Amino acid sequence: MRKPYTVSLAATSVMVLVAGLCLEQPLLAAPQRGAAGTEWVAAQQSKLPPDVHPDTLSRATKPKASDFTDPDDQKSFAKTSKGNAHGNWLGPSGTRLQVPPYAENYEAMTRDLDKYIDPKLAELVDVVSAREAGNQALYLDHYQAALKTNGLAVLEIIRLRKPTKGLDPKQTAIIEYAREMFKPPMVAPISAKVYGDMEANFGKQGTLAITALMMGIQADNVIMRAYDQRMDTSAGCTGSGCLNLKDVPPLWNNPKTAEGDTQTEIQWAKGQAILPPSIFPETLCRIPRVKESDFTTDEDKEAFDKVNNAPGSKQLVSRWLGPTGMRLQIPVYAVKANAQNKAFRTKSGVDTKYMELAAGVATRENGSREQYIDHIEDGIKAYGEQAQEVIQHRKDPAALDAKEIAIIEFARDLYKMPRTDPVSSQAFANLEKNFGPRGAMGIIALMAYYDGNLMLIRTYDQHMDTRPNCSGSHMGCMDMNHLPPAW
Repeated sequence: MRKPYTVSLAATSVMVLVAGLCLEQPLLAAPQRGAAGTEWVAAQQSKLPPDVHPDTLSRATKPKASDFTDPDDQKSFAKTSKGNAHGNWLGPSGTRLQVPPYAENYEAMTRDLDKYIDPKLAELVDVVSAREAGNQALYLDHYQAALKTNGLAVLEIIRLRKPTKGLDPKQTAIIEYAREMFKPPMVAPISAKVYGDMEANFGKQGTLAITALMMGIQADNVIMRAYDQRMDTSAGCTGSGCLNLKDVPPLWNNPKTAEGDTQTEIQWAKGQAILPPSIFPETLCRIPRVKESDFTTDEDKEAFDKVNNAPGSKQLVSRWLGPTGMRLQIPVYAVKANAQNKAFRTKSGVDTKYMELAAGVATRENGSREQYIDHIEDGIKAYGEQAQEVIQHRKDPAALDAKEIAIIEFARDLYKMPRTDPVSSQAFANLEKNFGPRGAMGIIALMAYYDGNLMLIRTYDQHMDTRPNCSGSHMGCMDMNHLPPAW
C-alpha cells in the first residue's frame, strides 16, 4: 500500500547483496533457481499483446496533465504525479492516476499508516503479501528492499513457504498472518491463534496498519491483473518495474487451479449465529467499538468525530461494527478510506446504478457473503431483481444491458481461481469500451475496495446480526428465516 516503486532490480546482483548483507546471519546455500517461475519470466520478455502499450507495458496509457480539465483533477494530478515517472513501467500508482483524486487520496492514506509500522517490517509485509498473492512482479519489485532489511534467510522462508520456527516473533507473526490471509479462496476468518499473535506483537493499531498494507498489496494485485502490467526487461532499465533477465531472483510456480468455497449458505449462516469466545457481543467481532476518549491527539479526535458522528453514521446505531468501525482504530485512516471510496464512486464518471452493480457482483464473486447480503437491498433498488438474479446464481447476463454485461463478465474473470492470471483482453476491452478508461479504473478500484473490506471482515471475524429485530440497510442484518439463495 505504501508507494514502493523506488528500487532497482537490474542494478544489483543478488549474490553480491548476499555477501554484503548476511555477515550476521548463518550462511545459506545459494537460492534455488531451477525451473521455478521460468514460464512467468518468459512471458515478461515475449512479444507484447496488441492491447499492451510499449510505453507503459500495460493496457493503460500514461496519464498526462493535459488529459484533465477539471480543476480538482488538475490539482490532484500535479500533486500526485511527482515521483511517478518510472520509465516504461506504469505500475499501480501510475494506473490510479487515471482518476487523480483517487490516486491522491490513496497515497495520503498510505502515508498516514507509516508511523504505525516499523519500516523494516513494512517491507516484510509487502514481500510476503506479494508472494502469497502469487504476484511475481510485485514480489520482485519489493525484493531488494526486503532483502536489505530482512535478509536472504527470511526471504527464502517466504518464497519456499518454509516453517517460521526460529525467526523473530514479529516476523513470524506477519508471515503466518499473510499465509492465512491470502490462502485460497480467501474467505475464511483468520484463525484465533494467528490473530492473537498479531495483536500480542503489534497491538490493535499495529495489527490494523499491517492489515491495511496487505489490503494495499491486494489492491495493487487487482490493478496489475486488470491492466496486464508487464515488467521492463530492457537492458538499460533502472528504477521500479525492472526485471534483469541475467540475474532473476528465485521465484516459484503458481498453481493452475485452487479450491473454491464449498460451505453452503445454511452452514455459513448457522456459524454466524454462534459467537466464539473471542467475539465481543456488542460488535459481533474481535474488537470493541472505539470511543473518542480512546484517543489523545486533537487530530485523532477530530478524525474520529468526522467518521463516527457523521450524519447517517451506522456507528451510532448498529451492533455490526463493519469495515468502517474497524478502521476507526486509526481515525485518520478511516477518514482517508471514506474519502477514497467517495473519490472513485463520484469522480470516475460512472452512474450509481453501475457502481452498485459492481459492488454486488464483486462481493458475490470474491465470496464475501457478509458484504453481499449487506448490499442486496441497495442493489435491487439500483439495478433491479433481474440483474440481482443473474449475479446471485451466476446466470448468463445476455438479457441485461451492455454496461451491466461488461461489469459482470469482468468481475467473473477477475475472481476466477486461482486469481493470478491477467484478466482476459476481451473482458477488459468491454469494460473500457462501455465506461471509458476513467470509468473502468473507477470500477476496478471499487472492486479492490471490497476485497480490502473482506480482508478486514476475515481478520476480525465479523459475524452478522441475526437478531429478529435487526433492521436497516448496511447494518449487517441477516434474517435467519429468509436466507438469500445459497451458492
